[in-house]
Order: sequence, then C-alpha cells, then structure tokens
Amino acid sequence: MLRLFSNTTINGLPLLKIGPLTIESIMSLPFFFMAWATFFSNERLKVGQFILLFFLPFLLLFTVPSISTTYIYTIMVFSMLWWSKFSRKIVLLIWGGFVSCFLFVSFISWKFLNYYQKDRLLAYLNPEKYSDGPGFMILRVKELLLKAGWFGNAMNKEFIPEAHTNLVFVSLTYYYGWLFAIMLVLILFLFGVRIIVITSRIKDSYGILLLIGAVALYTIQLANNIGMTLGLFPLISISLPFISYGLMPTLLNAILIGIVLSVYRRKDLTRIQI
Repeated sequence: MLRLFSNTTINGLPLLKIGPLTIESIMSLPFFFMAWATFFSNERLKVGQFILLFFLPFLLLFTVPSISTTYIYTIMVFSMLWWSKFSRKIVLLIWGGFVSCFLFVSFISWKFLNYYQKDRLLAYLNPEKYSDGPGFMILRVKELLLKAGWFGNAMNKEFIPEAHTNLVFVSLTYYYGWLFAIMLVLILFLFGVRIIVITSRIKDSYGILLLIGAVALYTIQLANNIGMTLGLFPLISISLPFISYGLMPTLLNAILIGIVLSVYRRKDLTRIQI
C-alpha cells in the first residue's frame, strides 16, 4: 500500500497520510513480530516455509524502500529463530546460509550502485575524505560530542541536524553533558535487561518468543541509535526508543512494552491439554 498508494513522502520514503495519522513502514513490525512468534512456536514449521515467509516481507520492505525497517525486521526474525522449534544445527545452517547470501549479493551489488550510494558507504569508513558531502554529518556529530563535556553546554545554541529524531542523543549529550547521557543510556538499557529477566520466568514457548521478539526490536533501535551517534554504525533512520520525536516510533515501542506486560501478567497461567 505504501508503494502503490502513498500520498506524501519524507526524506524520500513513501508515507500514507490519513487525516492526522501518518502511516510508515515501521508500523508493520508489530504484526510481523506477533506472526513470527506464532510460526516459531509451531513444531510443523518447515525450513522451506520459513524461507518463503521471511523473504516475502523482506522484499516488500526493501522495495518501499526502507533500509532501516528491513534491517530491524531481519535482526528480529533471526533473533527469534534461535528460540524456535528448529534444532540448533538447522538454526546455525540457516544463519550461515543467510550471511553467505548477504555477502555474495553485497559484493555483486557494489558494481551496480550509483556513485552517491557508494560515497555514502565510503564516507562511513573515511568521513574526512568526503567532508563536503556525506561525511559532513559524521564529522559534525563528532565535533558536537567532543564539545559536550561532562555537564554540557545548556546556554549555547548550536545547529544540530535531526536534533529531535535520529540524532536526539547527540542533542541531549551536547546540551546536558556526558554524565546525563550515560545515565540516560543506563536507564534505557535496563528496560531491555528487565525483559530478559522476565523471560526466564515464562514457561510457555509462545510467551518466550514474544518476549524475545520484543527485546530484539527494542535493543536494535537503542543499540543502533547510540552506535551510529558514536560512529560505530553508519547513519541511518533509527529512533531512540521513547526519546525521539515522532508518533510511529513511540507507538511501536509502546506496543512492545504492552505485550511484555501482558505476557508477564499471565506468567503463572498454564495451558490445559484437552
């Protein structure tokens, strides 16, 4: 629907605007997340079915195009795969096969990329060389972080690109300092740790898969947003959970926390075999 019936775009991504609500590709993730928990808890799921069910949404998301949503979706599925009904041997074979295919396709695709796409990838490795182009944003982020100090620069006014969305961590670090940033990261990571602790108390396989998917979706966003701020990952469109401005990312994480609370509330219930 986004590809064929979108009525607006933001940063080149097609969106569907219905009144005050703007629907983007990231809102498909909660549905895929719950669907995969169902598939992986089913012992009758075959490897061929898994491959088909995985690649169809993968290709649809990739053609939107939404690289960040496709990336989050892939990590989520392969994280949940480890707790599926498949044996560890099959899981490792699937992981190995996917990584091999990814490397092969990436190598082949390099020859067909446009020059600006290659520049964006090379700028991540050597931003100084591309300081007048895609490397500018990376260098700007480094400069702001170096100026932050422990207690920030609350009285200064600096231009920070995407200060309320993808680079909100840079904004908070610059204005309030590294001490505040470390405390914020610690609190956000404790959300994920708490979900992992809850997982050990759940006996139902479907409930465990829901929690694994939730912690995967949450941690991917958190780790990548902070990682790209620190230069560990390329700059892509990934929000900082519960901090970045935007309805859809906030709604996504609210759904995840709601599902986690729902599973935890039913942790003492057992299934009755009829």
